[in-house]
Amino acid sequence: MIRHLTCSSDTYISKRFIDNKWVYTGNTGNAGTLDLYKLYNQTATRVGNTRVPNTELTRLLLNFDDSWITNARYAGAFDINNASVKATLVLHDAYGGQQVPDNVKIVAYPLSAPFREGIGRDIVYLGDVDNANWLTSSNTTTWYVTGCGLGGPFSDPVDYYTTNANGALEASQTLIEGTEDLVMDVTRHVRDKQFGLLSLTAFRISYTGSLEDDQNSYFVKRFSSRSAYAQEKRPYIKLEWDASIFDDSLQPVIDQDNTCYVSFKKNGIPAYASYLNSNLLGNNCMIMKLSSGSWSASFSASQYSGVEGPVIGQYYSTFAISSLDPVVSFNVNASGSFSTEVSWLTPSNVLLKSDRKLKFTMPSNVPTIDYKRIIVSFYNLNSEYYTDSFMNISIATFDPGSQQIAVVKQPRVSLNVPIKNLHISILNALTGKVIIAPNIIQKSTLTSLNQFEHFWELHTSALPIGGSYVLQAYVYDGKNLIKVGTTSAPFTIKEQQCC
Repeated sequence: MIRHLTCSSDTYISKRFIDNKWVYTGNTGNAGTLDLYKLYNQTATRVGNTRVPNTELTRLLLNFDDSWITNARYAGAFDINNASVKATLVLHDAYGGQQVPDNVKIVAYPLSAPFREGIGRDIVYLGDVDNANWLTSSNTTTWYVTGCGLGGPFSDPVDYYTTNANGALEASQTLIEGTEDLVMDVTRHVRDKQFGLLSLTAFRISYTGSLEDDQNSYFVKRFSSRSAYAQEKRPYIKLEWDASIFDDSLQPVIDQDNTCYVSFKKNGIPAYASYLNSNLLGNNCMIMKLSSGSWSASFSASQYSGVEGPVIGQYYSTFAISSLDPVVSFNVNASGSFSTEVSWLTPSNVLLKSDRKLKFTMPSNVPTIDYKRIIVSFYNLNSEYYTDSFMNISIATFDPGSQQIAVVKQPRVSLNVPIKNLHISILNALTGKVIIAPNIIQKSTLTSLNQFEHFWELHTSALPIGGSYVLQAYVYDGKNLIKVGTTSAPFTIKEQQCC
């Protein structure tokens, strides 16, 4: 799953020496770029007969709306502490052919208090007076030290925090060429905010202290602001996590762990499994039973819970059957496989549901998949989606060489090929540019598989409004990403209408 936190306010504050005077109150809240630079000895102040070099400086301020995380966490629908959750602060480079500083380190620290963005646009003479600026952060609130200049522990009255109970809070990136996007891991910061260890999901971004204090100029590293015309260039925090499940029902294997899932519904809506008016919840709340003639085996089953919390109506069991079992061994030797029926029962062995058959094979008999001939079909794909909504995509995978096709009068349903490590990428439909690449680390692009098909979900905040996009499937084989099938039909993202 991928979901973006939007930038709710941004600006950069500056101290500049313009027309032989210091300018501290310039505001750039509505400017299209966030300009980070340091000018040393480009101007000077005369003190008596001495020319004292000036150091002119800017720092960036950004705040992000994390209300969705807070609401979801309190509702038990998002586990911010899950190991697969990653938050990445992204600022896109706004290179326009200008000179840029290279081999510079940029640092981000969490702000202690909100700032007022302001309405300034003048980035040349900084003539728009408003908050925030070098002297004040919000209305008449001044910085503890000008320029959002005082850092310290979370417990202290400071402008920005350098440490809290979990340790140092610096996020950083070194720009080698100077034209790179800023991409910083801020998982700690987003997480700590949720548990009261930070005040905001907001950042002060600057060159390191050593760069600000040295006798060099660094002009100018430009990022697109939230006021930029190109929406895809605006700042955001990308949240990613693994929301996938993998049901082995289509291809269970003897002598290996298999996982089967089951869904319970009431009137077509997901509902808890229940018995005697009591919902079955949590771990080991159910039994999964395999049976074949007089042979049977029972395994513990639990309610499924992932990053997005316990899932209503979804249960699973992870189990293995052994080739040393005489009944299993006899069937495998006779037919090459062992088939069972699946039942889901209460802990007291009362039947709740019988929903499928499993056909187990030995590991050596699992068919090899030729990814070059796999046909991928995306369905349940709309031509348009609104912002702040979910895309729920079903994916059919078919290997035309694995099934003997016969001409029949009745419609025929092809078996889906269960593919582990099947990822979805999103491309610009017109240019082919990758918008979302397969993520094999956080597995945010990894598809799920139930007993019927693959499926994948995405929040539309991860895609800019107005663009036309297509889906492309990839398989990660442990070393390489392999393109599978062709792209989907195009779709677009449009603004949600309020009325």
